[in-house]
Amino acid sequence: MQQQPLGYLQEAFTDLNINMSTTEEEQQQECLLPQWKDITSFLDEATNDFDTGQLVHLQSFTLFDAMGAIEIMDPRMDTGMVVDQTLPRFDVQKRLTTEQTLGIMDRLVTCEMAWIAGNSLSQTVYTCIYFHHIDTLNKLTMPTLTSEMDDIVYGVLRTYILATMKCCQYIWAEMVHGNTYEEEDFISNLFGLNFDNQHSDVVIFNDLDASVLLLKHLLNTNTSDTHKKTIEALLNRIEIRTAYLVSLVYLAQAEGSHLSKAKVKLTEIVQLLDQVDLSVGQEYPEVFDPNINRKLTAQTPPRPIELASDTESFKEFGLLIKRLMSICTVTEYPSITSLMNFFLAFGSHRPYPDAFSRSKLNTLFFHQKRIFGKISVPQVILASIKETVQPPSWWLSPLVNHNLVPSEINPAEFMNAHDTLKAYLERISLVFVEFFKINCHNRSRQRRILCKMVSEWEILQEEAAGVDEVFHALLKDKDGNVLDTPYYFSSWAYNLKLTMIEKILFLGFELDLYGAHEYIMIYWYVQCVLGSRAYLLERIYNYADQSTTNDVYNYLSANQSLTHARKKLSEAMLKIFLVVKYSGQFDQRERVFDDEKTRYVHRFKPFAKLMSPPHPSYGMFLETVRVSDLDIPALLDIIKSDLTEAKKTLETVLTMSAEETNTEMCHDDFKEEIKNIVRTIVANSIGLNYIARSKDQENKPTVDVDFKYHPWFPIIKKM
Repeated sequence: MQQQPLGYLQEAFTDLNINMSTTEEEQQQECLLPQWKDITSFLDEATNDFDTGQLVHLQSFTLFDAMGAIEIMDPRMDTGMVVDQTLPRFDVQKRLTTEQTLGIMDRLVTCEMAWIAGNSLSQTVYTCIYFHHIDTLNKLTMPTLTSEMDDIVYGVLRTYILATMKCCQYIWAEMVHGNTYEEEDFISNLFGLNFDNQHSDVVIFNDLDASVLLLKHLLNTNTSDTHKKTIEALLNRIEIRTAYLVSLVYLAQAEGSHLSKAKVKLTEIVQLLDQVDLSVGQEYPEVFDPNINRKLTAQTPPRPIELASDTESFKEFGLLIKRLMSICTVTEYPSITSLMNFFLAFGSHRPYPDAFSRSKLNTLFFHQKRIFGKISVPQVILASIKETVQPPSWWLSPLVNHNLVPSEINPAEFMNAHDTLKAYLERISLVFVEFFKINCHNRSRQRRILCKMVSEWEILQEEAAGVDEVFHALLKDKDGNVLDTPYYFSSWAYNLKLTMIEKILFLGFELDLYGAHEYIMIYWYVQCVLGSRAYLLERIYNYADQSTTNDVYNYLSANQSLTHARKKLSEAMLKIFLVVKYSGQFDQRERVFDDEKTRYVHRFKPFAKLMSPPHPSYGMFLETVRVSDLDIPALLDIIKSDLTEAKKTLETVLTMSAEETNTEMCHDDFKEEIKNIVRTIVANSIGLNYIARSKDQENKPTVDVDFKYHPWFPIIKKM
């Protein structure tokens, strides 16, 4: 039998009528099947006694079955339901007005953004009926300059549909690389359809260029002002789609070879988006079928979704373009520390980055087992070590360069030490790469992976100390005794581990994992960790090699200031919650299923087995926070002092340049975060006025917390 092209199969799916009556032959076959009994009336009577939410089911019906069940009589799920109103077959070659065409284009952007946001194709892009007739659209040709206006507008719409499908193909091709988690970030299921039956990129770009030429021709003809405004809007949408498709093609090239060209096109899109007028288009709902899922091969019921407005979708589209623009400059990083800060800022930016831009950054950063496909991972690690702890230059010098090695060092022992360092760098390469790639996941996944990685870095820190000791053995005094030398490599590993611990603790606030009754416990632990970080940075500052550049001092100075400010603010928040708890102004729900000790052990379980920083016990926590008689006025004065000191330190950080803070790639985001923390400090300084001066004070106002300015530090407000 001759195999039919895939396009015919898609046409058959589209023409499928699931409400078609059975033929006489089918009725005869049904006689041989088991007889079914209509129990509709019985179910109707039984459900009259049910309350909302009640369910009768067999004992074998599990939660897993419920997750995959369909809702009967929901036309989007129940393919056996007889739909009273059958939509007429839509003519894909029907000529539409310019306003209707523009409305379809804008709605497609809404569907595309909803798909990228994590919804399924069957409920977003595939609801457009044109996407189920790609084979028909491919056979049509572009109109000419002498064609009627309706034919030109239809040709422009046809080209826009094909270009949108091509954009979806590039996005889908990126998402199936496995850089995101299926169903958690993105749904890659094509529901029985595919992107293979399209024209090549060259053909689509030719049609896009022809569409631009035709629309400009219409603008030069004698048309009314109303038509002229609509045609200009159509030209704007075609130019946006063209630049978007070109940028996706450039971004898909190997090793980021065309990132500069992609950035040019993305910059062009930003300028074109400023000219978008969404009031011109007219909705044409006949083109979109929300129940199209009934005709597709879906393994699970559709999720209930509500598409955003066109205004919100174009705003999200603009944010997507800006995120892709920032990715285009990632290969031009000035330092490894700057690159780390960029990844941290990218993953924490609000609104959170979409799955496509995160996956694109992930793919670009590490492929072919090299950073950006070009640089070996050990080389990047060495640069990071040099920027952070600045060991003696000869420790990191290649074997071929013996000029930097002191003359008293035994060459054979030096080669052995260098081989030990090389083996260590190879062993930690993938773990170091993962430190960057974690930021390309969603925030919940980031915290989950970090909790697992902390224990790995504990082992790597111990191994780094072993590498330090090998180099220490090379340095001896005249009597042959080993000199007292700093632990450079283990300090570098410890610094990264502390960064991960801080992020785990702060992400708990951001993800709303902590209850209000846990804030005292969390902020107490945070200030302990920040204290360890401050001590480490001070130690590195004292022993760093002073004969080299000042880059390491810029890094240490900025991080010392930030750590000090966060520590002071965490201490202030801890004292604030102690005061409002003692005064009875902060309503905290009682624990029912566990006690405070159990919750303490659970919250800090990932850090319990770490040797450094030392894990404080629950008893130490109680000794610090449990007080029988609290001097509230004196403590409020201390809180004000802590807030003032934190604010002053952060204002100093704001005066630092991007080079001093190693935020050249994300300086605007960095400054905005610091300003938000300063706003939090100012708000809390005002909120102290709501705190009672005495436990027995009458008419004490009840206070509450609100993470208004920063996701890690709340403000105190009066209820």
